[in-house]
Amino acid sequence: KLDFGAYVDPQKQYADAVIEVLPTRLIPEDNERKVLRVRLV
Repeated sequence: KLDFGAYVDPQKQYADAVIEVLPTRLIPEDNERKVLRVRLV
């Protein structure tokens, strides 16, 4: 949380879009993690 508040959060004002990367449940046996589940914040 400290790094987020110091480096990431202040940059949101300059972003065109902000996404949150979530654990995927689409492919249970996917060990390579090539498919991501994201949410537009």
